[in-house]
Amino acid sequence: MSTDTLYRKVQTGKRVRYEPVAEHMRWDAFPAGAHLVLVQPGMRSAMRCVDPDWAGVEVALKLCQDEAAKVLRAESEPKPVTPMNKREREAYAAWKAVMGDAVLRMTLPSAMGYVEAMFGVIRETAKKARG
Repeated sequence: MSTDTLYRKVQTGKRVRYEPVAEHMRWDAFPAGAHLVLVQPGMRSAMRCVDPDWAGVEVALKLCQDEAAKVLRAESEPKPVTPMNKREREAYAAWKAVMGDAVLRMTLPSAMGYVEAMFGVIRETAKKARG
């Protein structure tokens, strides 16, 4: 994919200059091979040299990126090591309100928690894509 700029010739007396008037992108210049083009509102994606046997998986992964990011953010939320009582929950909520984005993690999320959450999103997206 490349961008071309179109120019207009402007001549004033003996002086000649060129002014840019438009730009467009060339999408028809794919090299040989299998390519996957995905167009949705607010998104345009072109993947080059895709293995045709895995095209469905590539589409499912591309479609679930936003949902996967939401899952990762949810799994990254700080979690207490032990259950909190009502007073502790109120104190923690007040502390979060004061600290804002600077809230430190109380425990680190497990890698398996990430993997299970991600596989769940991929499975659900694959089911929806199959219809």
